[in-house]
Amino acid sequence: MKTQRHLLLSVAGISPAVITETLFGLYYKHRIIRGDVHIITTSRGRDSMVMHLAGENSQLDRFNQEYQADWRLREIDVIQDEEGNPLPDLRSSQDNFIVADLILRRVREFTENDDIILHASLAGGRKTMGYYLGQSMSWLARPDDDLSHVLIPENLEQNRQFFFPEKNDFELHPQIDYASLPLVKMGRKFQELLKDDKVNKENKPISYRETVELFQNYLKDQSGEATIRLNLPTRTLFLENTAVVTLSPMSMALYLFFCEYANNQTGNEAFEPTGHSFRHRNNLADCLRRCQVKIPEQAKGLSALLLERSRWPDHWREEGDAAYANARKKDMNKPLSDLKSDFPEYTFKLIHKGRKKTASLYYVSIDPDRLKIES
Repeated sequence: MKTQRHLLLSVAGISPAVITETLFGLYYKHRIIRGDVHIITTSRGRDSMVMHLAGENSQLDRFNQEYQADWRLREIDVIQDEEGNPLPDLRSSQDNFIVADLILRRVREFTENDDIILHASLAGGRKTMGYYLGQSMSWLARPDDDLSHVLIPENLEQNRQFFFPEKNDFELHPQIDYASLPLVKMGRKFQELLKDDKVNKENKPISYRETVELFQNYLKDQSGEATIRLNLPTRTLFLENTAVVTLSPMSMALYLFFCEYANNQTGNEAFEPTGHSFRHRNNLADCLRRCQVKIPEQAKGLSALLLERSRWPDHWREEGDAAYANARKKDMNKPLSDLKSDFPEYTFKLIHKGRKKTASLYYVSIDPDRLKIES
């Protein structure tokens, strides 16, 4: 088993003391004494962080010596505008959109790494920065990740020389209130939902605003209200107006088939590949043509359905022909496997119903009023 490392992610303004105070809280409450520190701040904040937390004899170095700890300053992440210029402060709504995207991007990066246990701190920075960090953690935090805030008395807050209590100064300990904040942790459920390659065709990280829209549409889908659009020319599935996934021609054709011919909301029976593929050969072939599936020189898989009838005996026979049952099953297995791996975890995902005797059954469950097919 790999050893996980702790990482403190903190949003900060110009007060570096919130970093060492949070590290003290992690020590005092959880006996965590080593890991990395990643700070998101402005260019003004960076100067203060470097002055007090970087290098020998810094406040971070003093903390390590005082508590026999091993915290390392991993990175000071300076917020930049769209042209790459460091921002000295957050003064506009556009500045806040920029920092929201940066915070979400970093939380995703760290929570996608199973070697990291993430500790996020709201103790510093603008109120909007804390809000974005808390919301991003709720979306993406895993069971061992946590969110915290640290509070200190006003007299200590005004003391620019105070960074953490000395180890033997027990009278100060109760005055440093390290609060682990309750958090709805949805990371395991929604990591798939936020994969870049599933939601952003331009290969850019999904923005905070796009994420909000995606979650809103997901919730509408959960309640059966969202419209599901299959755009066949682009092979893109939309939830409302949000592009969710772009499929291969084969996967789009197969999913289209399930929506039209194996949809239990319209009274269709579940599809059993070996037994039903020949019965549905015309329907399957029609879906393949509508999604412009090309026939390889050596036809295989579902594309064999597009062969001229004279070539069918090499691939398809009447239902119940035992000699060709295994061949039909093999033809279906890979396209089905590819389709299942293509989809994020949505309620309109291809549903694997289970087994009937030795056969697998597949179907979707979509209200036809919610489904729009664009040719």
